[in-house]
Amino acid sequence: MKVLHNIKGFLPSSMNWIFRLLKNLPDLQIHIQAERYLTTDFYHPDWTYWNFYFRTIDDQKSVIKGWSKFRFIKRFLLKNIFFRFFPRWSQQKYLAYLKAHEIDLVHSHFGPNAIKHHPIVKKANKPHVISFYGFDYERAPYQNPKIIPEYKKLFNEAKAFICEGTHGAKTLEKYGCPPEKIHVIHLGLESSQIKSAPKSKQVNSLRLIQIANFTEKKGHVYTVKAFAMALQKCPNMHLTLVGSLKFKKEHWILDEINNLVEKYNLREHISFVQAIDFSKLYEYLVQFDVFIHPSCYAKNMDCEGGAPVVILDAQAVGLPVISTYHCDIPDEVIHKTTGLLSKEKDDESLAKNITDFYRMSPSDFEVYSSNAINHVRTNYNIEQSAIQLKEIYIQILEQN
Repeated sequence: MKVLHNIKGFLPSSMNWIFRLLKNLPDLQIHIQAERYLTTDFYHPDWTYWNFYFRTIDDQKSVIKGWSKFRFIKRFLLKNIFFRFFPRWSQQKYLAYLKAHEIDLVHSHFGPNAIKHHPIVKKANKPHVISFYGFDYERAPYQNPKIIPEYKKLFNEAKAFICEGTHGAKTLEKYGCPPEKIHVIHLGLESSQIKSAPKSKQVNSLRLIQIANFTEKKGHVYTVKAFAMALQKCPNMHLTLVGSLKFKKEHWILDEINNLVEKYNLREHISFVQAIDFSKLYEYLVQFDVFIHPSCYAKNMDCEGGAPVVILDAQAVGLPVISTYHCDIPDEVIHKTTGLLSKEKDDESLAKNITDFYRMSPSDFEVYSSNAINHVRTNYNIEQSAIQLKEIYIQILEQN
């Protein structure tokens, strides 16, 4: 079976969840269509890479230096002028690729990306599978209401829609997607990445960590507010924030965090780390006790859509999680079993949960840690998720 995956942009370190799923698809020939590929991020030598504009596989050196003016101008002209005003040529190129490589099925990742490619997939008479992940659930329709009719067209014509949890599935059903076309397939971890032994923690001590770029939906401001409140009763604590500013227009988040740090004298209790080596993520996480990630809806309706996979990474090494009842997070974090959940933007509840873990006995903490590991191993095994996805492909091709 040959499957072409349409991926907007490329596979950076922040999309490790897509890479993990595709890498574990058994006995398939994977073709990847994206704007650019980076061998230094997530690149599989056995996959076939095709660029719709022009073929390019970059190493880290070229990324740091940037593209040459000629390559940039060529890409700009092709993408924004030639393909826009000569759509038949671009469609013919796409169709020729599907035919030449005998592609059986096309899988598009992210809703707006699927809208862009669906007319060509339909013309080629190929089954179309579409995965939704985050911004495509609510932020995209909020910013552009015209996208909903386009979604409805996909719902009628595409064969299957993949969501990572129950919240995403309910959202698509609310928009009008037939329930029988919706499939929940968890993003997850490889079994070799999951620890076997629970962590331990000292009583009246807590090392918290949050790993996320600074965007409004990640809830960093609420993390710091709750930490400051809990610190008044729990002196021996430290918070590490790993991430960088994703959008310049959200610099206000960093400004507000810095104001809180000054207001509550938190400089000695909070560390800021711009980036870490994600290939050594698990070795880094084991230095901490609890992972905190209070996701929430942003003003522009941006949300997790599903749930941050880094929450699974944390639980896989035995870190209980403090988070919120946001999107699919309650699927990933079981309240009072693998972590503690609060309502969104509820500083007091978050502070109480921090305090509870601070004061928790070593034996009770180990129960949480063990539960977290077992939960990920049982319900978020990426090998099993990949098998489920392949079975959906097979069913579609048998019915087509």
